[in-house]
Amino acid sequence: DDELILTVEKKNDRERTRLMKEGYLEMANESKKINKEWEKADIKWPS
Repeated sequence: DDELILTVEKKNDRERTRLMKEGYLEMANESKKINKEWEKADIKWPS
């Protein structure tokens, strides 16, 4: 019984890690896009 529970928990950890990585990568991509937009805006504005 305990063995089964441990297996499921390990699997969940791996799944959680994968989801966190994917979520992080998506966030990183979003912030890259936002930074590009800001760079374009910076070029338009005289500093």
